Amino acid sequence: MRETDKVKDMVQAVSRYLQDNPQACDTADGIARWWLGEAPAVLDDLQRALDWLERKGEIERCPAVDGRTRYRRRSDGSDPVNSRSLH
Repeated sequence: MRETDKVKDMVQAVSRYLQDNPQACDTADGIARWWLGEAPAVLDDLQRALDWLERKGEIERCPAVDGRTRYRRRSDGSDPVNSRSLH
């Protein structure tokens, strides 16, 4: 199944943000609001983008003490995707 254009755009935007801010770490809500400048209404598409990036090994989930999940660039130093195919 091919991802929607919105999800592809979000994958690329999150990847660019992590290239510019390699120490960044935030919740899906924070990523939508602060990294992408989007309203919370996009959280379903953003979650699909984050899941795709995680499956590809570009980001990792970090469970926090407060029970929320945060996302960050993989700690092994791998670079986020630039323009890989989303097929």
